[in-house]
Amino acid sequence: MRHYIEVDAKLSVTAGRAVVKSVIVHFVFDVTYQGPDPAARPMLKVFGDADFNYPCDTGDTVHANLTVDLNIGAIIIPPVRANFVYHCGDRPATQTVYEIDVLMIEPFNVLNMFELSAAHAHVDMYRYPTGGTWFTVGWCRLTVSKTEFKARRVSEFSA
Repeated sequence: MRHYIEVDAKLSVTAGRAVVKSVIVHFVFDVTYQGPDPAARPMLKVFGDADFNYPCDTGDTVHANLTVDLNIGAIIIPPVRANFVYHCGDRPATQTVYEIDVLMIEPFNVLNMFELSAAHAHVDMYRYPTGGTWFTVGWCRLTVSKTEFKARRVSEFSA
């Protein structure tokens, strides 16, 4: 298991007084949940890394990358990689606030009925300038038994 945290701080010193201008934190994590059977494969394994700034000003981003491995009894889902980006500060409606990308790393045999050989999904989230309303643009691409399926969706919601 690997875990670590790195912290970088930018300071300014004026008249003998230090002021923290920003803090950048990078951490790596690896979490495993074994489940009830110590001899079986772990039920859940999540590992990855993340970076964030404080303060999170316009132009800064928060990044997280993780891989999830899930095993629930007879269903063993191969690793899935997810990448997340948050763009800090004020953003015009034409610029992404959140980006989420999910990719299946290995083929997946679905209960011996068919093979999902590839899956990739991406969502961009935007906020209208008025504040409370969001809209998303997303797409998904699946390959099942050498046949590719594609979908694209635009939606709006209030939060």
